[in-house]
Amino acid sequence: MSNFVINPYSFTSTPEWSWESDLTSADGWTSSDISEIFVDEDNDRLTWQVSRGSNDSISFDLETELGESVSDSEWVLRFKTQWNQFVSSAQNQQWFGLSSEDYATDSQTAQYFIGFMTAYFTASANGTFRSSEAYNTSLPSDGDIGLSPARSTDTDYFYEIKRTSTTTFELSVSSTDEYTKDIVSAQVITIVGTLQNLRYLKLVNENAGSGGDGTISQTATFQFINNTSTPP
Repeated sequence: MSNFVINPYSFTSTPEWSWESDLTSADGWTSSDISEIFVDEDNDRLTWQVSRGSNDSISFDLETELGESVSDSEWVLRFKTQWNQFVSSAQNQQWFGLSSEDYATDSQTAQYFIGFMTAYFTASANGTFRSSEAYNTSLPSDGDIGLSPARSTDTDYFYEIKRTSTTTFELSVSSTDEYTKDIVSAQVITIVGTLQNLRYLKLVNENAGSGGDGTISQTATFQFINNTSTPP
């Protein structure tokens, strides 16, 4: 009679982020203007002096970093941002998200894009936090979702952009890195056309008009997972 030893334990691997950056290094990041938007390695953050009228953009090539294409159906991006002041003007518009084009392509030039635009307007019917998607067009200032969550200066806010299918994505805002969506609950946006080749993590300003109001943002701790809409 043969004897068999059966292993009573089974192990399930825990998913990990496909890419994480604490911004202790600027490797992989490329800026159109390092005097306005750059990785501050000494303070582990991405610093952005927000203005409009010139291309102030920075990007990170996720496809090169991952060694594979960013999924056209499922991924999650998380990061935190704070601001030093809020001035009510159209000069502080900022887009955060994934684009088909890198830092050299400004907000007025055609690209595919998923993310959001944020600014500060004391009297805006369209909100200060707006969904944004571009279908090989310039980046729109208004989206399907327009909300005005309360914000305070020098306070971290945690943003999640989640692609959930070929036809939907979600936006949310949290007060902690637990990402509980307590400030803005998961807002579901329907994709109305093809959104593809989103290989670059990108932060970009409004390149129409001119002027600046002195607003500075600090962004840190990027996390990205590919091919799933469930974060680790």
